Formats: sequence, structure tokens, C-alpha cells
Amino acid sequence: MSTDGSGSPLSAEQVERWLEQVDGSLVNLQARLEPLLEEQARLQERRLLLKELLASFGDRPSAMDASTTTGSASRESTRVRVHRQAVGIFEQVGRALHTNDLHAEFLRRGYEIPGAGKPNNITVHLTGWPDIASPERGVYGLVKHVVGPSMSPTPKRRKKRQSR
Repeated sequence: MSTDGSGSPLSAEQVERWLEQVDGSLVNLQARLEPLLEEQARLQERRLLLKELLASFGDRPSAMDASTTTGSASRESTRVRVHRQAVGIFEQVGRALHTNDLHAEFLRRGYEIPGAGKPNNITVHLTGWPDIASPERGVYGLVKHVVGPSMSPTPKRRKKRQSR
């Protein structure tokens, strides 16, 4: 027989209380993370704009570039860039978007679309971020804008049946 650590028998009610506590902690943590993630996105956007402004002055080596980057890692990754740009779009529209609408926004704003330039080439870079959710197939948005349960952005693969 299992116990709850105090010697009392373990019950479904006790496990439900623990689950509620963990869920409450997760909600609290997400609420504390959101402002930091938003500030990070704002600062990354500002940094990119400042680097573009600096580049407009011509071929001047930047002391900041030499001290803050190493080798070819001086540019942000495609994944980070697409996430940053998508978060900016979701913040501006204030809701989740279908992949085709998100793709149209990338085109309208002149953002580079990775790979073959198709909507899925954007959304593949949005998986795994704690601030991005997919409430239904083909729809992505910020967790704070999404109502209802979120789905994993990538479908679960079915196991192949073994032949008899």
C-alpha cells in the first residue's frame, strides 16, 4: 500500500490536491515569465533595428560586435528570428492566427521566410517555445491570447501495426 509520506494511505483526493498545487504553480510561473519574454522580444527587436541603423553608416567595424559575438555565431538563428517576428505579429494583432494569415503577415512586413517560403516553413520554428500555443490544427498564437486547451504544434505519430 502506498502512503503520502506522512504515513497516511495515498488516495485519489490527495493526488488531485497535489495536481492542483502543481497546476497553480505552473500558472503562477507562466504569469511571471510572460513579462520577461515580452521584454526579451522587445529588446531583440530593438537590437536588430540598431544593428541595421549602424550598418547604414557604411562598412564600419563595431567594437560591440567583436566583444559580444564569436565567429559565425554573430547573427541570431533562424529559429530565434522567426519566433521574435511571430511574437511581434501576435502581440500586434492580439490573437492567434491561422498559418496562412501568419504567412501573409510575414510577407506584408517583408520578413524573410525560411526554407521554401511556405506557411509551414514559419510554423515549424514556433514549436517548443513556452509562450507559443496551438489551440487547434493550423492555428498558432501567444499562450496569453489562446483560449482553451492547447495542442502540441506537431501531431503525434501513430505506431505501425505489426504484421501477424
